[in-house]
Amino acid sequence: MAIDAFVASEETQSRVLDALKDRNVSRLQGQINDGGFPAAVQYYSDVPTPDVLIVEFEASGEELMAGLKSLADVCDPGTRVIVIGEENDVGLYRSLIKMGISDYLVAPVTSGQIFDALYALVADPDALPSGKVFAFMGAHGGVGSSTLAHNVAWSLAEVRDLDVALLDLDLQFGTAALSFNVEARQGIYDCLSQPDRLDEQLLDRFMVPYEEHLKILGTSGSLNLPERLDSEALDQLVTIVARRFPFVVLDVPPRWNDWVRATITSADDVMVTATPDLVSLRDAQNLLRHINEVRGDERRAKLVINQIGKTKKTELNERDFEDAIGDKPTLTVAYDAILFGTASNNGQPVGEVSGRSKAAGNFRQLAETLSGSQKSGKSRKKGLISLLSRG
Repeated sequence: MAIDAFVASEETQSRVLDALKDRNVSRLQGQINDGGFPAAVQYYSDVPTPDVLIVEFEASGEELMAGLKSLADVCDPGTRVIVIGEENDVGLYRSLIKMGISDYLVAPVTSGQIFDALYALVADPDALPSGKVFAFMGAHGGVGSSTLAHNVAWSLAEVRDLDVALLDLDLQFGTAALSFNVEARQGIYDCLSQPDRLDEQLLDRFMVPYEEHLKILGTSGSLNLPERLDSEALDQLVTIVARRFPFVVLDVPPRWNDWVRATITSADDVMVTATPDLVSLRDAQNLLRHINEVRGDERRAKLVINQIGKTKKTELNERDFEDAIGDKPTLTVAYDAILFGTASNNGQPVGEVSGRSKAAGNFRQLAETLSGSQKSGKSRKKGLISLLSRG
């Protein structure tokens, strides 16, 4: 579907860009233009309007209504229009809806409000809700990002009692199958190498179950497998998996290339794992800067500091990371060599080896944090609809 936006401020432009990065509205393709309402009317006097049009108005009252009539004169019948304006008035909202406007958002807008308005227009009413996708990535190798991803995937299944899919995206060195002592297939490579055949039936052939609610799409870890993945095939795979599973955990290798960038951008949440040392701080700072640039300020990645207490006398503290990065770490995970070593050697999650351990509690805490939006049932505020619902 085609979308255009005509905005009047850099802030609104940034929010629209952030909203369009969400994988749930990825079918919308178009451009964002400056100039707001006047530029839109001038532009569409000569060209057809797109499927969806976002227009920002700096006018209010009668001037706004007159502007909307001018816009209506150049809009094609099938175009759905979202208006961003400065006036916060229920009567105005009702008037705009009667005119055929799809939604009215009061400036300044958030990317969440814009996403909600767009999703309401493009969502298939008959489609099942899409699952949440969580991407885990290390600041560099050896920080324990995969361990975190695998244990949080297991904890999600336990905490939420819902189905969880774990996808190991490191074809050459992935350890998801080893972590759960299940058959090490080349499942994810086989799925990605035949995108034309990719469907739920093919997916079922390659996913390996672990207990009732966790399924793993892993890799044999062969060096003969490619390092780079096809971005479109991977996006298709994640979309299909998210239709089947309420939660999808992606174990992403510590690289920065086209497919990693696309995967990180479209995930619902991103966890970057670091250890409390200077090299890890530097790499986490660099990686988070790039991730937050492509995801936007309202979809910032979360930082997890792992292996706390391993080198007590020399390790950095949470404040050091907060001062350097600008965000407080979401979670710290205590170091426990015997516990993690036992879990690794047994091919078990930490929570199975010692459910009352501090580390198991850390993983449950992060699982609850990530799944909290579904647990609480809260929704984003959308335009003036919250006001209307009270009346």
